Amino acid sequence: MNPEPVSVILPTLNEYGNLRPLVEKITKIINPKEIIIVDDNSSDGTKSEAEKLSLKYSQVKTIINLPPLGLTLSIQKGINISSSPYLVWMDVDFSHPAEILKIMMEKIPSADIVTGSWLVEDGKDQRNEKLTKIMSFLVNKLCQFLFMRNITAYTSGFILIKRKLLANFHLKGDHGEYFIDLLVRKSADGCKIIEVPFICRSRKKGLSKTAPNLSVYIIRGLKYLNMIFSLRGFMFK
Repeated sequence: MNPEPVSVILPTLNEYGNLRPLVEKITKIINPKEIIIVDDNSSDGTKSEAEKLSLKYSQVKTIINLPPLGLTLSIQKGINISSSPYLVWMDVDFSHPAEILKIMMEKIPSADIVTGSWLVEDGKDQRNEKLTKIMSFLVNKLCQFLFMRNITAYTSGFILIKRKLLANFHLKGDHGEYFIDLLVRKSADGCKIIEVPFICRSRKKGLSKTAPNLSVYIIRGLKYLNMIFSLRGFMFK
């Protein structure tokens, strides 16, 4: 089977128990041209696991950030070294199901960007973290009200995008808020964005990095709001 013309970027931080099964699943579902693991100097064995996967799979490349760069810069680093005409990036904790990658690949010829959404018909949010679900719903509804109505999941982080759209574009933000900026700016540029439904679940193994404690949750929530209002020039379009 010939590889699909897609680069899959996997940003990791302490994902030892999730990385190998996800890589194995991705290779079976879409057989990508390359899988770029960008590890943020994990302390749980993820680095060695990534290096083992690089030896097992010819298309797997591993980058270790020294010092750590954070989520957004890790994804950007993967983008910078990617070589395929299409790029995917997704969470490694199985909250983003690899099963819909095939559907996303089928949709991309008629779009510029395909994202996963739990807020469209047939999508569901089945995460156990009630506060996360509530805050996520409110942030996305606020974005939908202020920006484009046809986009529902502005914080998805699950995307298939044509690489040429990122040639002169750099991700902006610290954590997941970068995705709001990306979708708003690319939509304003006239890019066609299609959402594919998926069921969002709690991470399979390991600890959450989004909100490990209340103080981090509040700080990141404020960064989301700051990003939203920094895009005020695109509001009500």
